[in-house]
Amino acid sequence: SNVLKTTGRFLWSKTTPAVGVGISLANRKDGVSKDYMGKPVTATSALENLINSAYDGANILDASPRTIRFLKESNFLSKTCVKKLSQIEDFNREVGQLYKNIPYKVYVSGENILLNKTIDGWYISLRSVSYGKFSCLDLLAEDESDAKLLILAMKHYQELNPNLKFFNIKAKASNGGGGNIKHVLDSKLQDQENFLICFCDSDKLSLKSDLSYVTKECKRIVESSTFPVGFFHTIGREIENDLPHYFIDQVIEINNNNDVLSAFDDLKKIYSDIDVSIYLYTDIKQGVTIQNIKNISCSSSKEFWKESISKLIEHNFLDENISIESTPDNTIVTKHISKSIAGNVLSWLNFEYDRKPKRVHEIIKTNNDAQPWLTHGENLFWFASGMKKGRI
Repeated sequence: SNVLKTTGRFLWSKTTPAVGVGISLANRKDGVSKDYMGKPVTATSALENLINSAYDGANILDASPRTIRFLKESNFLSKTCVKKLSQIEDFNREVGQLYKNIPYKVYVSGENILLNKTIDGWYISLRSVSYGKFSCLDLLAEDESDAKLLILAMKHYQELNPNLKFFNIKAKASNGGGGNIKHVLDSKLQDQENFLICFCDSDKLSLKSDLSYVTKECKRIVESSTFPVGFFHTIGREIENDLPHYFIDQVIEINNNNDVLSAFDDLKKIYSDIDVSIYLYTDIKQGVTIQNIKNISCSSSKEFWKESISKLIEHNFLDENISIESTPDNTIVTKHISKSIAGNVLSWLNFEYDRKPKRVHEIIKTNNDAQPWLTHGENLFWFASGMKKGRI
């Protein structure tokens, strides 16, 4: 049998930053599964689906020169598919040195194997590669706009790395319905239409805080799944905390709200002059009040906010008489900006305002507050990357 080793967007297979494929052709004539039109999927047709998927820019297909030569010289692939395979080979010859940096891979086997997860990736059956299946990365977030923002973060990361410019990002944004995301995740894992990323808000109230129940459940589901799926969460409390300050500044200026501008100026000063963590774990959409702090059950997080109040008093952001024990519950500790800030940033990045974003990746690349954004882009990039579309 021959092994087709792939790497890349799915590689044939989408995977944690990478994809790899091992294909045994020993029993290639046995048809088992069916494609989306109900037609039998033989190993040969599945292999052509795999090659077509990579050629169309949906994933990266990598193999040893020996395997590529075997496939090209065999008589079971169509002439068109052989030509496509040659273009894939040319692309890999040019950029293949990057594949070693892809930490996880999907291996496609011609044997009748069950889905299987290993330390460095997943194994799937070649015959599961039906037409139209695994055609993009399904990026599931609590809100569809969050997923769309993360796709833009991938593009910004790519634009800052010229050696990645020839790769094609192909991902669709899915709405997890807030707290229902774990049910949506379960449903998608049962359908197995595309490789998945589940991205959640951490909902952490401090650095030492635990993840929220829903986020932990999503993490558990992903870790127990044998299907190619990855899990990530925000570095700060929610996606808003991870947005570059420059993005938020732009939409606030566009909307011209002085109260919001003043509130965000205060938050930026807290970030730069007092404690980054206060910014990361504040509720940017609604602010933080004394009542919010009283309601915290995690002792380390409650202690964090007590210390934060002291720091804010020391820097004249709060009245010196404020305390959790004696201050009215509605007293504001950190201000809010807007419930729609993430949606407004997305609209701006999508050129929906008169003031257009121009090479924003260059503006934010060295800003400390933009590093969570670029980190998300880096973490997700290989999951959604395929080779550039081929041309015959």
